[in-house]
This record gives sequence, C-alpha cells and structure tokens, in this order.
Amino acid sequence: MSIYEIGTYEECKDEVTIAPSGTYDLLVEDIEETRTSKGRPMLVATFRIIKPQDPKAHNKLVKDNFPMPWLNPETGQRETTGRFRFTNFVLACGASWEGNRIDTSILRGRRFKGIVDQEEIKTRDGEALVGTGEFRNVIRRYIPGKAAGEVAPGVKAPPRPKAAG
Repeated sequence: MSIYEIGTYEECKDEVTIAPSGTYDLLVEDIEETRTSKGRPMLVATFRIIKPQDPKAHNKLVKDNFPMPWLNPETGQRETTGRFRFTNFVLACGASWEGNRIDTSILRGRRFKGIVDQEEIKTRDGEALVGTGEFRNVIRRYIPGKAAGEVAPGVKAPPRPKAAG
C-alpha cells in the first residue's frame, strides 16, 4: 500500500469552493430518476455553470431535486407538491410538453438562466435540523430568457414536441 501526503483537513476543505450568489447561464448535465426516503418518485437534476462573469463560478455543479406526483400508499392521497417548480425549470429550458406528460430526456444538454444562491447544508439531530457550517449552491429561481432552449454544442438533444394546436 502506498503512502500519500494529502495535507490537513483544513487545507483540503479550502479546495471545495462554491459559486458566489448570482444569475448564471446553466447547462443541464443530467437528470436521474430516484426516490425520496419515503419512496416518492423524484428527479435529481445536475447543472453546470457556464460562461460566468466570475471565474470562481466556472464549471461549478448545482443540483436540484424535483419530487414527482404520486399516490402515497400510506395515506391513499395523491401528492403533487413540486410540480410548479419543475414546470418552471422545463419552461426556462425552452422545452414544452403535450397533455400532462413529459419525456425528461429532452432536457439534457439544454441551457437556461437561473438565480444561484448559497445555502447551509443541514443534517438531522434527532428531530431538529442543525447547520453543519458547510455550504452548497442551490437554484432559487428558473428564468426563461435568451439562453432558454439552446442546446450545447456537441450535445444531441431530441427534437421538441410539436405544440398542441
């Protein structure tokens, strides 16, 4: 086994930086399907900050979680919270959908504008949420605009569905 000099925790911790708060052009890198801890379907989207004015933000990754509608087996109730945020994201990407369904593969490779902020990472200590002193980037708002719907060079995105007529 090899021995490596990696530095102290404090030295390593300083290498992890997050983007300053601001409005950025972002690229949809990936959208994966998963489930919440209670079993609810959820999409986890990964975005990359592109062409920032502040070089500290270049290529930083930001994630967002979108819970999807489902019938909660414990309560028998349909839960739909999170749909409005997801539809704002889809529209900021310049995408559309017909009826009440969307193929999320049309979002990969698309660009959009978003307001990125910093938020303290929290963990559960029993019932209470406690700050960890570490921060991450979060999307506060999805903004439709000039970058909406552009597909990054080299990324092959499926064609947009035709608008309902």
